[in-house]
Amino acid sequence: MSTEQAPVNAFQIWTESVSAWRDLSRSAGEAWMDALMSMNPGPDDAAPEAATRDLFRKLADLNLQHWENAAKVIEAMPAWMRWPQTVPGDMLTDWFDRMRRETPAQAFTPFMLKATPASPPEEAPVANAPRQPSGLAAPEGDADDLTRIKGIGPKLSKTLNELGIYHFRQIAGWQSDEADWVDDYLSFKGRVMREQWIEQAQKFASNGALH
Repeated sequence: MSTEQAPVNAFQIWTESVSAWRDLSRSAGEAWMDALMSMNPGPDDAAPEAATRDLFRKLADLNLQHWENAAKVIEAMPAWMRWPQTVPGDMLTDWFDRMRRETPAQAFTPFMLKATPASPPEEAPVANAPRQPSGLAAPEGDADDLTRIKGIGPKLSKTLNELGIYHFRQIAGWQSDEADWVDDYLSFKGRVMREQWIEQAQKFASNGALH
């Protein structure tokens, strides 16, 4: 008959320990509840005291069994897993101290304490830059009389023609950035919007005024 001892099942040992602790917790709760329910003096005063002594005795036995189980698990570990337990404490301490001296301090800074680069401030939205309105190489048919727009004289009408602006519908379709470009080009400082060139041109274009 073989006398070889069966291998230790670490998982089973820990499962049994956890189960025992759970049973003890249940027993402890029941014992203390009995003690609380028996607050009035009487012939049964010794019952809660006896239950308490029994509870502490079970706790001591269970604690001893727990550490015995832990010792069995450690003993059943492979040799390479038990190696850290055989290393003298001062050897590990010296190794860690040497690593601290030879490694930059920031490497040991906890992740949550490391300085987080500040996010660049959000840039304020930039208004549309002035944009030159599209022009025509030549008028489509007869050119409109742009001088009918209040604020545009013969000289200014000629300048607009040089930019390819010949018709009311072209000015009527200007966006604000295009009007700004014309203002800047002619050094008008807001005159296009102030004199409502676009609104006047829209009126003439919708009425079909050509001359």
